Amino acid sequence: MGHLNVSSRETYPKTVLLIPDTHAMPGDKLDRFAKMMAFMENRNIVLDRVVHIGDLWDFASLCTHDMEDPRWAHRSLQEDVEAGFNALDWIASIAAAYGGAPIDFIEGNHEDRYNKWMASDNRLLTSDFPKTVKQLVAQRRPTFKVRYHPFLKPVSIYGAVFQHYFVSGVMGRPQGGEHHANNLLRSQHVSCICGHSHLLSTSTRTKGDGSKIHGLVAGCFVDPEGDFAYAKAAKKLWWNGFHLLHFYAPGEFDVESISLERLG
Repeated sequence: MGHLNVSSRETYPKTVLLIPDTHAMPGDKLDRFAKMMAFMENRNIVLDRVVHIGDLWDFASLCTHDMEDPRWAHRSLQEDVEAGFNALDWIASIAAAYGGAPIDFIEGNHEDRYNKWMASDNRLLTSDFPKTVKQLVAQRRPTFKVRYHPFLKPVSIYGAVFQHYFVSGVMGRPQGGEHHANNLLRSQHVSCICGHSHLLSTSTRTKGDGSKIHGLVAGCFVDPEGDFAYAKAAKKLWWNGFHLLHFYAPGEFDVESISLERLG
């Protein structure tokens, strides 16, 4: 089955706001979204599309990797859900304020975590929670202009393929490596954008006809003071911010990366 294409018959240029993994969780002040909005205001930007690359929610209450943590039993699924919607409300406000752009929400593995729990845990099967994150968004934010894309289903926007992560090998593991973006171009043969690793990596290659393909691994957009103890020393490798993708032709774009450090 082919991937979803939402880029046919487009005129250029186009501007896409790309928001990487956000991991909204209880206690997240989300003030980074206010800084994003102030940046957009100062630049007088008009957006054609807003893309969230996945893991908007953290859903720590459904995590099984740290059940030995004494705090695990005190986590609340309802609070996790509300934290994600607080972030989604910010995204919707930004989309509406700067061109009324539609939102493409690309499901990440943390949203897929919710879907799997709802399908397998008898306590949740009989709860009032919707069975998927897609249903959750439709139920609680029915007026939002959100195009929802399932986990690991590639989405073509303006000739580039967006996905939470791309897989490598027959086991379907997330592709990575020291030169992650370059590895994506070597394996996917098309301009592609992903998140997941929280690292920043970019690459550009030239095709035989002179056109370009671009790879972007987008970093993250998380609370700098958030509880990410699982990352340990690797957290220092994360890049934290968002991107403006300036498309000038199908699949060809300039990347403008705005770090949280730059926003102050």
